[in-house]
Amino acid sequence: MATYKKHVSKKGTITYYIRTYDGYDCYGKQIERSMTWKPPDGMSDKQIEKELQRQIVKFEDAVKEGQYYDSNMRFGDYGEDWLEMNRPPQLAPKTYECYKGMFRDIKQALGDIKLIKLQSRHLQMFYSNLRENGVKRTGAYAVSDKIDDIRKEMQLSKDKFAAS
Repeated sequence: MATYKKHVSKKGTITYYIRTYDGYDCYGKQIERSMTWKPPDGMSDKQIEKELQRQIVKFEDAVKEGQYYDSNMRFGDYGEDWLEMNRPPQLAPKTYECYKGMFRDIKQALGDIKLIKLQSRHLQMFYSNLRENGVKRTGAYAVSDKIDDIRKEMQLSKDKFAAS
């Protein structure tokens, strides 16, 4: 069951902090998931209460189905978690090793992008990069070093490059 707490800022802005639990970790500690919901301007108190209940149910369902990810989680961390959850016997040992090798290159290119910010254009840039000469490595694909050079030419930090 989710709980919520109303927060009113000094400026009078109202937000709701919604919290639910997602089982236990390997040490027996409860895993807490949370989100903040801000009601749109112009909603009446009744509308806010109704929409808040809908947001709570939606959030709980997302957590139960494993579709909720921390908004700060980066693609690289997600990929590592996925690999960890799919170790043999979930995947065949050779398949796992192959995925692990490919993920190293994928993480180099896309690992710093926040999961919720990852867009199809990031993937398209990655795929285009794979088609360039000198990128293919013994039957497997790798990321060329050019993507980091492009980022440096644009004078962007990794976070800003990932966001763009």
